[in-house]
Amino acid sequence: MRRYLFFIFLASIANVVWATSSTPLFVITPLVQAPTQSYQDQTLTAIYELINNTPYPLTNLNIANFPVGITQVITTDPSYCNTNPINLAVHGTCLLKVSINTNSISNSFQWNPKICNSGTHYCSQAYPNDQVSLTLMGAMPQDCQSNASNFNFELNQQFDNGSIVTGWGISPKALQSNLNSSCTIGSTGIAWQQQRVLDAAAFWIQQKINYCHHYMPDWITPVAQQCSAYAAGGGTGGCCSFEPNINPNSPLVNQTVRWNYSGQGSETAKYWQTYNRMWYGVDCTNYTRLLYNFAFGTLFTGDTPSQAGQDPNGSQATISPNQQTPSNLLNYSCSPGVFVCGDGSMDIPGNFCAGHGGQFATSGMGNYFSIIDQSGISHSSDPAIVAMIRSQLYLLQPGDLVYIAGDLDTGQPSSNVTHAVMWTGKTVGYGSSNINPSQVAPDQYCTRANNCSWQGVDNIGGWVITDSHYQGADYRVFTNFFYLQDLWGVKRIIGSSWTPGTNCNPPD
Repeated sequence: MRRYLFFIFLASIANVVWATSSTPLFVITPLVQAPTQSYQDQTLTAIYELINNTPYPLTNLNIANFPVGITQVITTDPSYCNTNPINLAVHGTCLLKVSINTNSISNSFQWNPKICNSGTHYCSQAYPNDQVSLTLMGAMPQDCQSNASNFNFELNQQFDNGSIVTGWGISPKALQSNLNSSCTIGSTGIAWQQQRVLDAAAFWIQQKINYCHHYMPDWITPVAQQCSAYAAGGGTGGCCSFEPNINPNSPLVNQTVRWNYSGQGSETAKYWQTYNRMWYGVDCTNYTRLLYNFAFGTLFTGDTPSQAGQDPNGSQATISPNQQTPSNLLNYSCSPGVFVCGDGSMDIPGNFCAGHGGQFATSGMGNYFSIIDQSGISHSSDPAIVAMIRSQLYLLQPGDLVYIAGDLDTGQPSSNVTHAVMWTGKTVGYGSSNINPSQVAPDQYCTRANNCSWQGVDNIGGWVITDSHYQGADYRVFTNFFYLQDLWGVKRIIGSSWTPGTNCNPPD
């Protein structure tokens, strides 16, 4: 049955007639898409948001068409549809999580969830492009490389710990990992781990989640807490980005949906703004935390300054890596990784990158990979220093976390860490190891006023990072403006001796 139904709906609880000329009773939209191809012997996951699109509370709604091989996943997370039938308040929502057993379905399998009220008389389904459409390819290879992008084990778990912080939603928990330890040994193991965390980014980018001040992407901002991330300022829980303030010369200017939406089906402005797609997402450091949790089951703080290493009590808000002293270290236990020195090596505890400053030390900046020197002075306005740092970016490794201390509006240096990105080690280009120009997302900070362009075709050969801001988690060019000119420091997890601290999931 097509989603758009033409009938008169009798509201059972009030016996009120409601005419629906072109409006679905229920809106069904994927939050996490099932893959289009998979091997056998796998348990796959899809997550759909269900919305009661009527002005009435509805009870006993049935998920009416579970075939053999698909089962509903019951969680303790109140965001999910944890019963069948389910009840939805006026314009209420819940997430339907389903498990797909590839051993119980055909090699060419399709399924479209059907939600019905009053038996099977009034039903809605997702758009055809949003249904499960799966082709099976045989037995799963067991080599490491074939499993770098396999997140089925992680997706089958409950993501959240049930602790709700007003505005920011439900906190994550450390996911279990079933990685083969042999895949992580030696230099090939480092390369494999780098590929896996890049594949985790590719997975979540594909889901097209928004930028929101949330801990996890499967929590929706309650209506009373919804606001623009930029109009309300940084730190306000519940805010999400829907600002159309990108480069005025761009053909995408003034749009209010994700830049790479097709404009068809559920990828329209109406769905983005009216049907809640824009109210799911994560902010910058909850995105970097999400990637490492999915890739390795590693959980660290999602607070921005604290993730960079600054003490959460605020005492180190003006301290950068080069300003550390033996009595004032940026070593918060729930901060991930090890600081990167100017020559690309990792700091040794107590050594302060001595002898490893590379071009940074030669330029008088100090020993760490930072634009802020030992005196706390930012050299963002010094073209020679900016050029020197850009010439050294090849020393960074995929998976490195780069922290930015800059004003989110002006791009000017800030006294505190304000943003985080993950280094991909890739450049804009057309090769198999590049990020295609068509995949480069708009950048809120990159405008004609500051003489920079975010568009991929203007940045062939430019370094690419992945971060969550503006319209969500995506690939972006590591431009001078804001990113490089406000580079506070770099931390490396993969290949380091760092291990997560205990109790590293505070309400942050």
